[in-house]
Amino acid sequence: MAAATLVALAALAGWVLGAPGDDTTLAAQLGRYGDALVRVPEAPPPEPSTTTTTAAPSAPALQVEVETIAPGTPVGTLSIPKLGVTVPMLEGIDLWVIDQGSGHWPGTPMPGQRGNLVVGGHRTLYQRPFHDLDQLVEGDLVLMTDTDGATWTYRVRGIVIVPASAVGIVNQSEAHTATLFACHPKGSATHRIVAKLQLLDDAGQPVDAPASLPPLDLGTRPGDDVVHLLPGMEAPPA
Repeated sequence: MAAATLVALAALAGWVLGAPGDDTTLAAQLGRYGDALVRVPEAPPPEPSTTTTTAAPSAPALQVEVETIAPGTPVGTLSIPKLGVTVPMLEGIDLWVIDQGSGHWPGTPMPGQRGNLVVGGHRTLYQRPFHDLDQLVEGDLVLMTDTDGATWTYRVRGIVIVPASAVGIVNQSEAHTATLFACHPKGSATHRIVAKLQLLDDAGQPVDAPASLPPLDLGTRPGDDVVHLLPGMEAPPA
């Protein structure tokens, strides 16, 4: 099995990761910070450090520049003008990271880059940036600023509700997209609310043709409980 790709299968008790015949049970990815679950002490954030590697060709064929960034490192800001939300975007999807704003899934693209940028946030805890994610509709804007100060504008394509097992929402494509997700309904972790975004250019037009975008119903179909991890993408946390 190529080291470039891992397949994680969702199970009722958690996620299963590994090659055929090598099953290792992992906690549900959002269970680390699900609003309805018991919170446990987390290790303090490590000292920031950054290294850069280049992903080797793999299936899917998306080539990405992978940055390994210490959890808790600021990687930008996320703003949702319609909801009056502006929060830091930090590296990682652990509890103590998400508590400080929003969490960037390690190994997914940074703002403006090709691929599916994935960001998680709370709905009912701390800054609760995604509390009203259900109020977004097609055409609403989400702004992301990177560490260089550049601002990238994304437009909402749609909102879907998926089972907690639908981990395929983080899968990558060749298009410039972003995925915001949180527990659903509020105060529960049985499902996920998912906002699917596409990048706009300086003229406010989509960067990618409609045919190149992932399907809007991704996460609701058979087989969407499979996630393909590209080089550098972090597996669901244990």
